[in-house]
Amino acid sequence: FIRPHSRNKKSFVVTRTIAFFTDFGSQDIYVGQLHAAAKKTGSDCPLVDLFHDVNSFDIHAGASLLAAMLDYLPHNAIVVGVVDPGVGGKRLPIAVELGERWLVGPDNGLFSRSVAWSTSEAQYWTLETPIDVAKTFHGRDVFLPVATDLADGELGRIRRVEDAGDISTHRAVEEIEGDDQRVIHVDHYGNLISGIRGAAIAPHQNIVIAGRVLAHADYYERVPVGECFWYVNSIGLLEISANQASAARSLDVKGGAEIAV
Repeated sequence: FIRPHSRNKKSFVVTRTIAFFTDFGSQDIYVGQLHAAAKKTGSDCPLVDLFHDVNSFDIHAGASLLAAMLDYLPHNAIVVGVVDPGVGGKRLPIAVELGERWLVGPDNGLFSRSVAWSTSEAQYWTLETPIDVAKTFHGRDVFLPVATDLADGELGRIRRVEDAGDISTHRAVEEIEGDDQRVIHVDHYGNLISGIRGAAIAPHQNIVIAGRVLAHADYYERVPVGECFWYVNSIGLLEISANQASAARSLDVKGGAEIAV
C-alpha cells in the first residue's frame, strides 16, 4: 500500500514488505530477534514470516521452496533468506535484484532457483559486513539492515558486482538441470512436498516413490480414505498426500526421498 509521508505534504512513500525465509525454526529464539531488530531501526515496513522450517542446513530444499513461494509476495518485496551453514565463513553476503524484488542473504545457492525460475534478469550486489557483529547471526546483523535500507531506497551498504562469474549463486544457476526430484519438505499433516514444478508433469502420468506407483487426483476426496496420490499444490509444486492420513507414514519416507516421474 502507499501511505502519506506527511499530512501537510503531497509526497508519498511506498511501503515495501520484508519477508523472512529461514531454517531457524518457528519455535526458537531467532525469528523474534529478526522482528525486534527490524522494529529497532524505526522501519514501519510490514514483516512477513514466509517460512522458518526449512530442513536445517538444506540449501537445495530451501532454494526450491523459496522459488515456488516468491511470486505470492508483493512484486516489490524484499526477502531476507537465511539457510546458511557457512555463516561467518568465506561465503559472500549478497543481494540479488530481480526486477523490483530483492533477495538478501548468503551466496551459497539458496537463491539459485529463484533466479533460474524468474523472468527478470538477475543483478548481483555484495554487502558490507561490519566487524562488530555476531559472526553466527548474519541474518539479524548483516542481511536485515541491508533489507531495511533497500526498503527505504538506500544502496549505501551494497556494491554492484560487475562480473557475475565471481558469484556462487550465478554459477549454481548455470549448473541447474531440471527440477529437484526429491521430497524437500514434510508438513505436519505428513504431506510430502517435492521440488518438482507441476508444469513439468501431466495429470495422466504416474510417479514412483519408495517403490510405490501413485496416480494423480485433484483433491483428497477423489481417493478412498488412507490412499496416497499426487497433485499440484497451492504453490505449484508436485505434492504427495493421503486422504485423511499421513503420506509420510503410509509410504515410510522422509525428507530427501527420491521421486521418479
